[in-house]
Amino acid sequence: LTVYVSQAKKKGIRVVCDVSVKEEIGISDVDLVAILGNLLENSVHGCLESEKEEMYIFVRIQAKAGKFSILVENTCREDIRFKNGMPKAKGR
Repeated sequence: LTVYVSQAKKKGIRVVCDVSVKEEIGISDVDLVAILGNLLENSVHGCLESEKEEMYIFVRIQAKAGKFSILVENTCREDIRFKNGMPKAKGR
């Protein structure tokens, strides 16, 4: 997380991370880094594309009752369209 958090902060994005997991979560380190890297990179782009004065990224990672979850919220443009609860790509 620290690489992307540092990059975000350099771009003026406030980052808050709430991580509460044990060492062994059933996901390989490589897979977890790929997932988090993609989520955080997309969040930084979303913040920068928003052109808003105040930008933030909030990350919550937790393991509860045998389930592992990642929640990422970030500043974004107002004109994002959704289909079936998922954001649609431009031009689709």
